Amino acid sequence: MCFIGTGSTFVLSAGDVGRVTSIGGFDEEISDIPDDDLASAGHNEYCPGGRIEHTPIEVGVVFDPNDTTSLGTVVTGTVTFPVQGVESSGATLAGTGFLRKRSLSGLENNERIEGNYEFRFDGKTGPVYTAGS
Repeated sequence: MCFIGTGSTFVLSAGDVGRVTSIGGFDEEISDIPDDDLASAGHNEYCPGGRIEHTPIEVGVVFDPNDTTSLGTVVTGTVTFPVQGVESSGATLAGTGFLRKRSLSGLENNERIEGNYEFRFDGKTGPVYTAGS
């Protein structure tokens, strides 16, 4: 089955970012800790670290100056994926975090004002992925 992004949303629990045109990727990784000793032979040995590192999510928007959330304000951010097949609700990726960066395009005749936000999950609550149902 082929999945596409049409129907995806990004919302904040307080404030807004404008009309969403794209949602960037999200990476998570856990560090690997060397676990060799003097008796180790062959391949290096590793054990998983205890903390998960994650990247911010970049959100492309059509900017609305009346829909702004302050940078650094802790809110809940939720990415909702499109409904698939017989699901009634799409999968979500949600957690507390903050807008850490905002950039806007220039102001020109006959051009919409676009922008980009970076949302960083703070790791205090989530991020948690929930499958669609």
